[in-house]
This record gives sequence, C-alpha cells and structure tokens, in this order.
Amino acid sequence: MSLTQLMVLEREITTNNSMSRRVCGLSFDFPLGNSTGYYAGTEDGYLYRCSCSYDDHHLGMYQGHKGPVKRLRFSPFVADMFLTCSDDWTVKLWSVENQEKCKQLFEMRSIDLTSTVNDVAWSSTSPTVFCLVAADGRLEIWDTEKSTLDPIVVQQSKTISPGVQRTTVLFG
Repeated sequence: MSLTQLMVLEREITTNNSMSRRVCGLSFDFPLGNSTGYYAGTEDGYLYRCSCSYDDHHLGMYQGHKGPVKRLRFSPFVADMFLTCSDDWTVKLWSVENQEKCKQLFEMRSIDLTSTVNDVAWSSTSPTVFCLVAADGRLEIWDTEKSTLDPIVVQQSKTISPGVQRTTVLFG
C-alpha cells in the first residue's frame, strides 16, 4: 500500500497585506467517470476544485458552508451533482456547470435539527434519495423529488451512549 499526496490546499487572502495559510481538507470525492479531477471540502467551509495533475494549486474555490465541510459525495447517477454536509447543520445539493462553476441548487435542514451533520450518502437505487446522520444520533432520509423542505423519514436513536456520536452512514 502506498500513500500519494494529491494536493496541499492554501488559501490566499488579499486585503491591504497579502497572506496565505494552509487549510485542512476534510473530505474529497471524484465525479462519476472522472479520475483526474476532484472536489475537496475544507475546515473553513470552502469547496475546492482540484486536479491530480497539479499538486501546488487549485482550479476553483467556492463558498460552501458556514462551518467545516464534513463530507462531499458525488452522485452515483449524475456526474455533475454532489452533496455536502457541515457543522452548520445543513446539507447542500450542488451542480457543476461546465467545469468552471459550482452552483448551489438546494440547502436542506430539518427545522428541529440543531446538531452537526456528520455524513451524507446517496441511495444506490434512486438518483433523488440520500440519507444523513447527525451528531445527536438522528438519521434522516430525504427524497428531493418529493420535498427539499422536509425529510421523508426521521429516526432518532435512543441507543447511543453519552459522548458517542454516529459519524458515518452507508446507504445501500
């Protein structure tokens, strides 16, 4: 097994003084059928479009969330659609337009959710269905064809021990 560093992300801020700092990538994914370009979600809430060919700079930067991007997952059905989830309690659906621009299509958040969304996963059988898991143990299933305002299923787990969080979801 070998480890290859894909990229070191640096954010440049230009005001009166130029400064640069490294940002921590928390999640990344490759679009369906594309093994040379990928998107990364970072601790500062930004999304970066990157290439495996360039390890010293990114190709695009987009304001994603108000908190760290915990997960970024491309659709297994549509190559230019992906989901992100964050510490800001939201899940966002994005569209990649002509490799240059990212457009947020929807922001989804249950009205009573006040917890970090730790993970999001697409259904393997329906292109409009995904699920999320939150730090408070909640599991939600959403169908964007039916609603972008409310999930179709909400299950609050009572079996989680104090201090233990659900952090990952796998949706078959």
